[in-house]
Amino acid sequence: MKQIWGIMFLILLTGCTSGVDAEKLPFLNGYWEIEKVVFPDGSSKSYTVNTAVDFIQVEGREGYRKKVQPEIGGTFRASDDAENFTV
Repeated sequence: MKQIWGIMFLILLTGCTSGVDAEKLPFLNGYWEIEKVVFPDGSSKSYTVNTAVDFIQVEGREGYRKKVQPEIGGTFRASDDAENFTV
């Protein structure tokens, strides 16, 4: 979980240094799953099975992130918790 937040923080941090293109923010919308993490020393770790994925919804410069769990049949079960953020 900490790795996911670390990666998201780095992405947001690097995006903020060069400015945010508001036209590209809707591309964040949807379901996100980490498949592989590459560490600074060059080693990597693959995640072949994930029990939860992130659902991100952005409108304007505000949005939220929820953890969802895939179910058989292509649906998702969402938690009641959401983390709000501002870009």
